[in-house]
Amino acid sequence: MFWFRKAAEAGDPAGEMSLGACLQAGEGVEKDEKEAVEWYRKAAVAGVAEAEFNLGRCFQQGSGTAIDEAEAFKWFSSAAAKGLPLAEFEAGLCHWHGRGTAVDLPEAYAWMSLAARRGIPNASQMAEELKSEMSAEQLENGAARLEGVDPNHASAKSEKVEIETIIEPKFAPQ
Repeated sequence: MFWFRKAAEAGDPAGEMSLGACLQAGEGVEKDEKEAVEWYRKAAVAGVAEAEFNLGRCFQQGSGTAIDEAEAFKWFSSAAAKGLPLAEFEAGLCHWHGRGTAVDLPEAYAWMSLAARRGIPNASQMAEELKSEMSAEQLENGAARLEGVDPNHASAKSEKVEIETIIEPKFAPQ
């Protein structure tokens, strides 16, 4: 915890993300969700996808901040664009149910399908359920969006990911 705080206070985005996760979970430090949001925001602004996802989750659940679906969608979308599978899933749900954005079934289908490729639980089922709600034209549009994904995008790869509700700290700064 000491090193995460030291790295975060020195402006290291990975340290900011890790400190936020520790504060949110109360690991090695007293739980402080408001401070966690502050550190997540700093790391998210620096482009750390895991921090963007965690910040989106905070806005979605009202953890350390007020519930704000538009902010949650903004951060989920940014992390999804960077290839974070859980964020792809959440972006799909937002587009499907109009949370923080307009309902867009083809976009929801594309994101949900990407999340399914990466092994996110229930994403395949949800993509199939979405298909049943879509017209032939919408399905074609969603499939075209899915095909348009850059093959270098992390989500385009078929590797499985480990699922966590909070992205845990992944390194110890030297």
